Amino acid sequence: FEPETLVARVAAEVARLRKAGRGVLVFATTEAEARRYVDAVDEAALYEADSPAPVTVLTVAQGSHGLNLQDRADAVVCRPLPGDVLEQMKGRVDRPGQARLRLDLVVVVAQDTVEEAEAANIRLCGRFFRQYLDPLAVPFRERAVEAQLLAHDRDLSVAKAFSRVLDASDDEEEDEIEADIERAAANADAAAAAAKKPAASKRRPKKQTPSRKPIAVATSASTPAAELTAASMQLAVAHLAAVDDRLAALIAQVGPPTSMLESIPAKTGHEGVCWRSLVKSVVYQQLSTKVAQTIHARLVAACGPTFTPRALLDLDPTTLLSPKVGGTVGLSRTKMEYVREISALFAEGTLTDAVLRALDDEALMRTLKQVRGIGEWSVHMFMMFCLARPDVLPVGDLAVQKAFKKLYATNATLTGATDVNELPTRTQMEAIAEKWKPWRTVGSWYMWHVVETAAANWV
Repeated sequence: FEPETLVARVAAEVARLRKAGRGVLVFATTEAEARRYVDAVDEAALYEADSPAPVTVLTVAQGSHGLNLQDRADAVVCRPLPGDVLEQMKGRVDRPGQARLRLDLVVVVAQDTVEEAEAANIRLCGRFFRQYLDPLAVPFRERAVEAQLLAHDRDLSVAKAFSRVLDASDDEEEDEIEADIERAAANADAAAAAAKKPAASKRRPKKQTPSRKPIAVATSASTPAAELTAASMQLAVAHLAAVDDRLAALIAQVGPPTSMLESIPAKTGHEGVCWRSLVKSVVYQQLSTKVAQTIHARLVAACGPTFTPRALLDLDPTTLLSPKVGGTVGLSRTKMEYVREISALFAEGTLTDAVLRALDDEALMRTLKQVRGIGEWSVHMFMMFCLARPDVLPVGDLAVQKAFKKLYATNATLTGATDVNELPTRTQMEAIAEKWKPWRTVGSWYMWHVVETAAANWV
């Protein structure tokens, strides 16, 4: 390609960003390229420590030395760069204390060259980071504590124990690792020793209805709200856009939440929709999506032609466990007990689709939290994506918490706008979402899109 074409495109992108009031950093791969940018781009100047300019041009080598340029710019323009180098460039402006919540990255690509592949790789790495690595920021602390407990109990280094904790999401390792962590946390030396005996690992659980504490179905104080429909979704979106300017901008960018309705199972008239949803939520807890899908598919297949509570209870419990202990499905021992207990409640009729659909949100929460393996987050997901309840705010969901922090700058004065250590409290989230009522479910759906849609602009 012609260098003039590259320079003209960079100049056009900088002009667009400047028109929007952005300060811009332009990274060049060589000094000669940097001088071309300065000559062609309005308001541009080469980087000088004591002479800020509306558009600062510097080489990639200069930008890799830890410069803090957040007072000059909130947008970066560059050509495709290796992932670690690109992160260095973004780090000149993306750091705690930045003035703007939104930062723009513009990557200018030469078509029909190797740069197209390089740009595609940048997209892939960015998507991987946002989906898999970024959500680990807060759970890291919990896993580090688990690693310390496990290291003490199993005479391992903390580093090796931490690796084992991270590997616990693998379906063939889940049973062994989770059992190790539970023994360590409880410091139950006798139980740990018994669990390690060969005879104990060979013993097959008896096929019987699981023993458990009885639960009491709570009494509703009101009639449950009508389920979300395509028509009510339009009312919800209009209400949210009218009462919340920040959410209105997000709605304009993301569009209507059609995929949310598509994810809600249809009422088929056959019993078991609620049971299948609750069992699936337990299977998916603390696992990557890929591993959870594999284990859930094995569970459905193991139950034969009909996936019902009775079919699951009729299975030998060992079948539900990891292949390492003679099973085929891959559940941990704890989750095996949970799904059997839930199945027993439905098989005996204590819980049914009709019973659960008749409860208001508060009664539903009180009822289901009595069931082992079901906590507040699981009940919220059940309300939203199985029963289509319109006014649910999942305050315990990490992604929703991070979205509130990013969109509404909660605690920004304490930690800086990009610091994830101080996530919003339940009280803060409820106060912000008060004006969303009675459509907090739909507002929460948009929160899951905040991190993804505000990450970067591409050309």
